[in-house]
Amino acid sequence: MIINFYDYINEGKEPTLISKKPYGYWTKRTLQEEADKYETRREFFKKSNSACSIARKLKLIDELFKNHPNYGYIDREEWRENSYVIYAYEIEEFNSAYIGLTNNMKRRDKEHLFSEKEKMSLFCKENDIPYPKYKILEENLTSIEAQRQERYWESFYKDNGWEMFNISKTGSLGAATKWTKNSLQKEADKYETREDFRKNNSGAYTTSRRLKLLDKLFKNHLNNGYSEKQKADWTEEKLQEEADKYETIKDFRENSSGAYYAAKSKKILDRLFKNHYNKGNKDLKWTKDTLQEEADKYETIKDFRKHNYNSYSASAKYNLLDELFKNHPNKGYKNSKWTKTALQEEADKYKTREEFRKKSNSAYSTAVTQKILDKLFKNHPNKGFLMMQRQRKK
Repeated sequence: MIINFYDYINEGKEPTLISKKPYGYWTKRTLQEEADKYETRREFFKKSNSACSIARKLKLIDELFKNHPNYGYIDREEWRENSYVIYAYEIEEFNSAYIGLTNNMKRRDKEHLFSEKEKMSLFCKENDIPYPKYKILEENLTSIEAQRQERYWESFYKDNGWEMFNISKTGSLGAATKWTKNSLQKEADKYETREDFRKNNSGAYTTSRRLKLLDKLFKNHLNNGYSEKQKADWTEEKLQEEADKYETIKDFRENSSGAYYAAKSKKILDRLFKNHYNKGNKDLKWTKDTLQEEADKYETIKDFRKHNYNSYSASAKYNLLDELFKNHPNKGYKNSKWTKTALQEEADKYKTREEFRKKSNSAYSTAVTQKILDKLFKNHPNKGFLMMQRQRKK
């Protein structure tokens, strides 16, 4: 017999005795029989913690409760609270990754894909490479577990030499987006001009501008939302004089945003820069020879990207990285000591997966990422699972 302290700790009741099952008792069939005794997952955890723990480790919880009402959840809130996943996007050729958490992976994947400001999305467009597919690192986590594990996985990737696209600090659930197209339209309709919109609600204005919705929001306003003064101030002649002060369209936008947006609204940007060098587009100074000179300053592709991002981006865009680093040691890639052979040798030093994780976390984390833990422990007693060993000792 063993003592169940759950009721004592969580509900203030006296601890109860639970009969201990013999080693090897919990199979998929017996786990299903045990789960069928309870209406909810919570009740399963409270009253049969041993079976629940093994089911979780074997990732069988969803299957065990697939035929239960509400899949074993008490309500929608409990489902949401237990449906978080940790995911990763990896761009291996650039040794770069993004780690995130969500409880709606399909929605989050589309948000990443169509984002116009996220670092990873911009990187893929800039280097003309396909957007990576996500992979799930962990699932069925509570919000608290997800926050903790997101921090862990970001640290793991950093420790293994990956460059991270994450801008915001990991370990937070984020906040709901306030501004939708409909709410932005309602907000814009409160003001006669774009300038009033900007002054009275800068948050909504900034979001509209970032999403390139301003023209659409003000298409039915008088003068498309421009004041008479603005309309009169920026004649095409004055806009040409202003544009001639700058070499590129980017400089024009950054240093004279009022004139830039007036020109954009009038759809005359191309005309204003038709006589500029390269028609106002940023001059690409990089040739193969100059890129080789820059690449030869660095030992690895990672250092090249870190210390000279402009030339690195040009090299990646034109698929020259392999050629530029073909004569570098290891072709410019950082050596990783954890090969499959080295991981197997390291895993063989330990009896259990838990001991492997505690005493050689770097090797353990690499094995988890490469999804070879099961293979490393296939010849270990109980395949390296700690819980089964504890049951056998008892």
